[in-house]
Amino acid sequence: MGRMKVARGVRYAEISAVVSRRDGSVEDLGILARYSQPWYLRLAERIADEMGMATLQVNTGRAVVTALLAGGVAYPKWVGWGDGSGTTMATDTNLFFAAMSAVTEARVSGTQTQVTTTTTFDTYQCVATLTANETIGITNAGIFDAAGSGTPPAGGNLYVKGDFAVINLSTGDSIQFTFKVAYS
Repeated sequence: MGRMKVARGVRYAEISAVVSRRDGSVEDLGILARYSQPWYLRLAERIADEMGMATLQVNTGRAVVTALLAGGVAYPKWVGWGDGSGTTMATDTNLFFAAMSAVTEARVSGTQTQVTTTTTFDTYQCVATLTANETIGITNAGIFDAAGSGTPPAGGNLYVKGDFAVINLSTGDSIQFTFKVAYS
């Protein structure tokens, strides 16, 4: 019996950003947040390949991916941001908001594409621009499979999220977020 190769899951996920100020200036902030599979897990995958073992994808994003394959959910393309503090965890279901936050910005629909990182079209990319309706310090961003409702928006399944150092915005400033999730 031959060996069966199994898709390994998320190799890395990252969020990068470009801030456009209302005065016309632009700041490329580069990569704000990145998850990368540790070297020892990559080594374990290579050893497992040699031994014919399978490794399963165990992060919470797998439910979204499998539902997409089954045609059961909307595509994760709704980008939102938060101004609260915290560290992103696999169990998160929403963004971080400060207790008395006045965030009123709705999630925006991002442009989705497949891009190549290692093998053809192994990476999901979503790009969206959000504009500040007030002076605010943004500390986290994420992609959902629904626009959500309310102020701040709630609802939908969180697909990917990242926290980062505060980005201070004035009314009218905007951030173009680029989310990339590479599968191996």
